[in-house]
Amino acid sequence: MMSLSMSAHHPLVHKHSLGSIYINLHLQQDTKNIDVCVEDETVTYLNREDVQKASHAWLVGVTAWSVYSTVLHYEKKNLEIPTIHVMGSLVKSGIRVLELKTTVPYRVWFEGRQVTGWTQVYGDILSFATIKGAAHEAPFSQPERLLVLFNSFLGGNPPPEAVLSAESI
Repeated sequence: MMSLSMSAHHPLVHKHSLGSIYINLHLQQDTKNIDVCVEDETVTYLNREDVQKASHAWLVGVTAWSVYSTVLHYEKKNLEIPTIHVMGSLVKSGIRVLELKTTVPYRVWFEGRQVTGWTQVYGDILSFATIKGAAHEAPFSQPERLLVLFNSFLGGNPPPEAVLSAESI
């Protein structure tokens, strides 16, 4: 597994009591109390100068990061337009698809001995992975599982398979 080379005082890093490195998004460890709709906390965090500097995220053309920027003009009415008929039309039109072959079959991936999600690899250019129990903001709902997946990705490795111990054989 790839290790992160950031100091313990880096604004994006938090040293866990067990010695593992975790990305620090001011996460709540008690999953019963996790608020996955944390727009206010996210906006505050992403507007911190030290976080922007550490992540090399420079604001260009805007004064602050926001969830709904006024730089791009979205129409909220378009968010609820069903797109299934568009997909059907594309399929019927004969549009070319990626036609990638499955090179690693659909399988579970693990954190230690715990099933953590599912993954499948297509060709050498596309990997699909899910995180079990994650909401739409996985860093808040499943931070430890996301870090395992993120480290695998950064290291150019597939998500981990089960770790078998002598007792389990």
